[in-house]
Amino acid sequence: AGAVAEDWIAWKEGNKDALQPDVNLGVPSEGNGWHKLPRADAYAPLWWEKQTLNGYRYHHPGADYYTLGNWHEDASTTPIEVWQPFDDSPSQGAVGANMRGALQSLYGGNLTSFRVKLRNAGWKGVAYDTICRDDAPCPNSILLGDTQLPARAAAQNTMPLDAYFDRFLEEHMYRLPDDWPNMAYYQYNLQSSWMAVPLLTDLRLLRFNRTTLVNMGEDLPPPHGSRTSWTWEDFTGLACRIASRHGPGSGVKVASDWDEDFKYAMLLAQSNEAFLVRRREGQRTCGLRNSSFADVLNRTWKRLVQDRCLSAGRAGQENTFWRGVSPPSRAFEQIALAPEVDTVFIPSPDTMANLSQKYYIVGQPNSSHAGPGFFFTLGMEHSDQASDDILYADMPGNFTFLGGSGLILPSYAEELACYMPDEWRIGRYAGLTPPGNCSDEDRRRETRRVDEGWRIMHELTDRTKPWVVQMNTMKAGRTLPPVTSLINKPPFISQEWQPLVQAMDRAIPSIYPSQPLAESGGIESHKPLRITLLRAIYGNVSTEQAVEDGGGVLD
Repeated sequence: AGAVAEDWIAWKEGNKDALQPDVNLGVPSEGNGWHKLPRADAYAPLWWEKQTLNGYRYHHPGADYYTLGNWHEDASTTPIEVWQPFDDSPSQGAVGANMRGALQSLYGGNLTSFRVKLRNAGWKGVAYDTICRDDAPCPNSILLGDTQLPARAAAQNTMPLDAYFDRFLEEHMYRLPDDWPNMAYYQYNLQSSWMAVPLLTDLRLLRFNRTTLVNMGEDLPPPHGSRTSWTWEDFTGLACRIASRHGPGSGVKVASDWDEDFKYAMLLAQSNEAFLVRRREGQRTCGLRNSSFADVLNRTWKRLVQDRCLSAGRAGQENTFWRGVSPPSRAFEQIALAPEVDTVFIPSPDTMANLSQKYYIVGQPNSSHAGPGFFFTLGMEHSDQASDDILYADMPGNFTFLGGSGLILPSYAEELACYMPDEWRIGRYAGLTPPGNCSDEDRRRETRRVDEGWRIMHELTDRTKPWVVQMNTMKAGRTLPPVTSLINKPPFISQEWQPLVQAMDRAIPSIYPSQPLAESGGIESHKPLRITLLRAIYGNVSTEQAVEDGGGVLD
């Protein structure tokens, strides 16, 4: 079978339609496309590291997947396959790097028995690529977003984990979900069963420039000034006063894509007792038809845009939100972009797209986003990027956004499953038996796949191992590990981490108080809240009608 590869090999997928083979990009070495990850020197040392130039501290940005051992050559060894969605970039590469570190710790010493593959599947791939059917792969574990989990569960592509949690309790004398933040129930529990183990946290923070507000004679927002709380109306007024002093669009900067607008709109709604889905007598409808939601849009969102207090976009693509791409769904094109724009009283999309995106640097310029106004951030910058000018405010209202990613055990659909242990003969598996065409070897192979999947999930989320901490704290936007016992001890109890700790205490998913929705993918595709936001600004309709239009798509 050839020599066993003792370190990771990076691969670029070939064009299967053109019968092109995958391209070997080589093992970690200087000058062949591998690059050291930021902050890799701070990673915990591992027992197997002979040198630090390895697949744990380095990554290959051009790789589609990595292999350890003879993945392509030795069919006699047990295959181990894991998928993850994060970009293999300097900003997000810590996730894949720590997965490689964990997998090498588990299997690197036994590559005569195992071969390992870690696929950078992307967010779409982990959610929608065919698995566990026909000739499609059935990975041991997949890391996916909490809003993507329900679709996999609805397709019977993920196993309930309660039986494993019961076994873990007997072996370790504590129950895994008891050490997770309370909101994990609203992210990873579907139909009274745990379907994933949380691994990464996604939080929104509100950054601001202290020097700007001091020079303007403004009271700093909570928790830094005299106020103990503030509203979205307070925030809007302050952002617009900054824009009046420093120029159009400088009051608050927001990302315009990745469904960030959905998250912001839901914070406005949830802080005003409106929510995404209403359940009445077994029926689910849009829960945003609440006069308080339309009122807060009028008082905040419309004012931020119409008074040119806000700018949205990302470098080189500042007009993506206002043009309605990403990509526009059929519903979006028909509803959001149909009405004529009143260019007399409301700024046109072109006007908004051309708003100044340049920020004035106030004080020390060593922060990459040290502008005069507010900035919604995905996590917290690292201490070596911090500026004395930059502080974090409490999110207005009562809440901030919570998202995350968890690990699942992929499964074959009921009619294909060759592995159904006795303790699973409850719920959807009640009364079922494996198909008659399952051979003893099929059952043994499937048992190995599932058992190794749980072993990988346990390793990655083990609070005594470095992975769950490093994945959350070493990527570009630092967040907290979704493990309560870790958050309550050093280093997270220091003042440096307090903005994240305080945000975690007030963080809720956008679907709260509902549990995960199987239709989350459709909501992300058709963008009902983006329809509402754009109709409220550009359409010759009332804000109430804009909410109704978006609500109709949600229904």
